[in-house]
Amino acid sequence: FPVTIKHAKNTQNFIDLDANMPKSIENSVLTEDFLFDLYKTCITNEHVLSIFTNYIEDEYLPDRDFVRVSKALKGYYEKYKSIPEVSIISQEISSSRAAKMLFDDIVEQGKPLEQKQVISQLETYIKQVRFQKMYREVGALYNKQLHKESFDELADAHRAVIIVTGK
Repeated sequence: FPVTIKHAKNTQNFIDLDANMPKSIENSVLTEDFLFDLYKTCITNEHVLSIFTNYIEDEYLPDRDFVRVSKALKGYYEKYKSIPEVSIISQEISSSRAAKMLFDDIVEQGKPLEQKQVISQLETYIKQVRFQKMYREVGALYNKQLHKESFDELADAHRAVIIVTGK
């Protein structure tokens, strides 16, 4: 579902999930390399962390260690509305050796991305994932001979786009 992400601090930097919908859906996995750089960016850029907190769901992540690190980052941001110190996140995930090792690797190997680049990449990824999810759900309803329900689901998705984007 297309949606516009806007933040009060800087409304010039937002994700417009309705703009330039990709024609092909082929990049539906966040790679480990990108995640390293994304997480590193989250500990250096509050705006990117706010987008990450609000729009990246656990199901988008490749394994439970990335999920643990994600929950620590999101939890801190939701509570304090600021970027965490590395030591805070490290302590938060210290009960999981694998997550701690992952986070240490992120800190050492990840490279902060330019805000515009990471927002663009996340925008494309979120569009793809949401489109695929809606497509599967509507297709499942239609295949169960629930034609009215499948059309209603599409109409609801369209209304959500209009409400959120105003288009």
